[in-house]
Amino acid sequence: MRKGSFIAVLLCFCVLTQAQNLQKCSTMEGLQAEQMHNPGRVAELNRIETFTQKWIQENGSAKEQMTVITIPVAVHVLYLPGVPQSNISEAQILSQIDVLNEDYRRLNADTTLTPDVFVPLAADAEFEFCMAQRDPNGLPTTGITRTPTTVTSFNTLTNDAKFDATGGYNAWPADDYLNIWVVPGLDDGLTLGYAQFPGGADATDGVVIGYRYFGRVGNLEVPYDEGRTTTHEVGHWLNLRHIWGDDGGGCTQDDLVNDTPRSADAYYGCPTGSPNSCTDSPTDYPDMFMNYMDYCNDNCLNIFTNGQKQRMRALFMPGGARYSITQSEGCVPVEQGANDAVLVELLEPTGTGNCTTVEPVITVQNLGTEGLYYFIVEYNFTGGPVQTYEWTGTINSLESEQITLPPINTVATGIIHNLHINITSPNGLPDFSPDDNEGTYTFASVSGGSALPFFEGFEPGTNFNNWFDSNPDGLITFELTNSAAATGTSSVFMNNFIYNASGATDEFVLPHVNLSVSNPYLHFDLAYALIQAAGTSDVLQVLISTDCGTTFTNIYTKAGDALSTASPTGSAFVPSSGQWRTESISLAAYQGVRNAVIKFKQIRGTGNNLYVDNINITDGAVSIAQPDVLPLSGLQIYPNPAGGQAILQFSAYQNGKGLITITELSGRVLLTLPVGLQSGNNSMILPLQTLANGMYLVTVTDQNGVAATQKITVVR
Repeated sequence: MRKGSFIAVLLCFCVLTQAQNLQKCSTMEGLQAEQMHNPGRVAELNRIETFTQKWIQENGSAKEQMTVITIPVAVHVLYLPGVPQSNISEAQILSQIDVLNEDYRRLNADTTLTPDVFVPLAADAEFEFCMAQRDPNGLPTTGITRTPTTVTSFNTLTNDAKFDATGGYNAWPADDYLNIWVVPGLDDGLTLGYAQFPGGADATDGVVIGYRYFGRVGNLEVPYDEGRTTTHEVGHWLNLRHIWGDDGGGCTQDDLVNDTPRSADAYYGCPTGSPNSCTDSPTDYPDMFMNYMDYCNDNCLNIFTNGQKQRMRALFMPGGARYSITQSEGCVPVEQGANDAVLVELLEPTGTGNCTTVEPVITVQNLGTEGLYYFIVEYNFTGGPVQTYEWTGTINSLESEQITLPPINTVATGIIHNLHINITSPNGLPDFSPDDNEGTYTFASVSGGSALPFFEGFEPGTNFNNWFDSNPDGLITFELTNSAAATGTSSVFMNNFIYNASGATDEFVLPHVNLSVSNPYLHFDLAYALIQAAGTSDVLQVLISTDCGTTFTNIYTKAGDALSTASPTGSAFVPSSGQWRTESISLAAYQGVRNAVIKFKQIRGTGNNLYVDNINITDGAVSIAQPDVLPLSGLQIYPNPAGGQAILQFSAYQNGKGLITITELSGRVLLTLPVGLQSGNNSMILPLQTLANGMYLVTVTDQNGVAATQKITVVR
């Protein structure tokens, strides 16, 4: 055995290869992806490793009994409404908590299968896991959230399961909870689960598991049906490495734990005998394939070692990366009364007709210990009469229900209205905690849309604060700027360069418009760049509502090269006059709508700043003044590397003639091809048969002299 040098590992994805029925781990791919988006991640892991090794050195053996560390768990179930088994039962969830408690306390029944040579090394890690009993707001909870999703398979590299905006569910605070997302599938069915090592972003901290591999009761897939996938992934969350060290089949690296023998690679299935792939000294132990951090079948895993125990527990010491969880009250029950109704939220009102009448839809939760069968709702607009609604039905303890209230009329015209709601008399008795029974909500509604044309250029004097916006995280959102404009001096922009909140959404809503014209169109100018070509793009959407903002239909979505108007830049993007593009969207499908609501929405990725200017809603696809020169964008070549030919794709602003040039890196021109360009997307075959193996530059130039260049590698 030996202590290996530290290699930073950021994410580990345990993959089920269907053709071979194997689990694999894309360690280096995870490392590369995280380093690209967060250059400081490796330094943070090294800091944690230095702290861990120092604590282990100073605290000696982990064999003696220690204080049990209790970890509050929040399980977020993402389910497909058409696949009922994906909405796993509470019994299945609790069975997984039982497995964790058994495995991390060495109370599992299969400890008898641990080989005699390893019994002296086996550890009660002295971790216990409890379902959270209070949520981040201090309210009682089962520790389980359930969210319907349309995503059948989540992407591990982009952490889609961990954000509301991408069909997932936002994490509970990582300082207080272990977040576990249980999902319909991962990576098109090839992945069992994955975890984030300590020290990463709070918003993505935790473990993600496919529902067929979670717990030991329910609709599970053999041989991963005893809950050990979660035991394994929680081990990564607790800073454990794969026992074989992820060194590609050699014996050069190990798992940074002194009492686990080196192993050349992962084991699968359930091996027999005492295989020994690496030679250790002074004692040459066989490979510990039954360790939870290997890849054997669930029924073949049964041991953590004392060295692994030390490594995990170091995180929870003062100064450790997960010390804050020891201070969490997530497992402390909340005092409950028998009758306690809570007003959770107002869902956007349902508009009718000219939007002067709304039907509020609210979510009410029962935090009482008794069932909730009756309560009174009082609601009114500011300055208006109070309406009363008596609700009857059944809401079980700690469950919620959406309730539609009778229609109520607004008391004034305009964009912004305040609706006050108060809940009283749960079950006809005083409320145990009346402080959480009322709220005042602001939303947009008008009695009639503005006639066209509508134009906003965001020049000085624009009162952008009156435009209804959504900023759920309370951080950076759309704002006016005079740093760049398509025309004039100002525009509206998202300061993405300093906004580190992947998955966050921000919106602004235009004043309502009347589309009772023959051919309505929406035009606007935009400018956007990525930070790195391989980075995760932000997404810009334009949506329209015909029911006063209750529901929206997506009419425009662009991201990546399709959204970009300039090349990636590592500094804050401020567009020049030639780095803007005009977008035009036909609204013919909504012709005749008197109160159309149009909003712009960004879904945050890891790109650069986004600018919007000159929003113009007109009758007809009118021409809008543009800069004299507009850029080519979205230049892509694939495959790359290529052999005899490749496909070239890009977007041009207008029809015309262009030229494709292939040059050596020295600048010597090898091939020129005159081409015709069309406005929008262009695609053509790039002939490479005459080129020798090597790297070349491909340049597309339009009739205005605007050029875009991309490298290509020729390999035969």
